[in-house]
Amino acid sequence: ADTLAPEEMKDACEKAGTAQHAASASITETKSFLQKQQRDAKLIASDSSMPAELTKLLERLTKAQSDLDKQKAALRDQEHKFVAQRLLEEATQLVDDLETMVQTAKDTAEPFS
Repeated sequence: ADTLAPEEMKDACEKAGTAQHAASASITETKSFLQKQQRDAKLIASDSSMPAELTKLLERLTKAQSDLDKQKAALRDQEHKFVAQRLLEEATQLVDDLETMVQTAKDTAEPFS
């Protein structure tokens, strides 16, 4: 990811962020659905295995949310690293330009010394 051009990196971060947002929304929606089903299953109580199966599914969702949270943190870290690298490159270029200007001024002023 360090070798991507700035636009490619920006696009990749945007795509990853969009995918993470969609996944998070799906997890939230599915969790609400399963919790409702779990409540309904407890009320009906005709099949005692159903609440247990729903609990397992909810546990899987919790793990998926945890994994997604880790990916969000990794993406945020990568974005910060990318921005810091871009700022360093810009600062380096500014210093290089300034040094060139100083040398030009020095060369121009030399005959007057």
